[in-house]
Amino acid sequence: MTSQKETTLPKLTYTVPEAAKMLSVSGKTVYRLLQRGHLKAIPAVRHKLIMGSSIKVFAGLAG
Repeated sequence: MTSQKETTLPKLTYTVPEAAKMLSVSGKTVYRLLQRGHLKAIPAVRHKLIMGSSIKVFAGLAG
């Protein structure tokens, strides 16, 4: 039997609560950052999905 490793893709989007936790701010602050254009989101069916790349840029982690 051969065992295949599952490839895990990096997470590209985050929910508002996940982004808030990553940035150590409240969910309301995340919505404010979205309104002011500091974070970019993708409109999903019921939720906003914040782009991981915009979180990195805002947090100063983008290289």
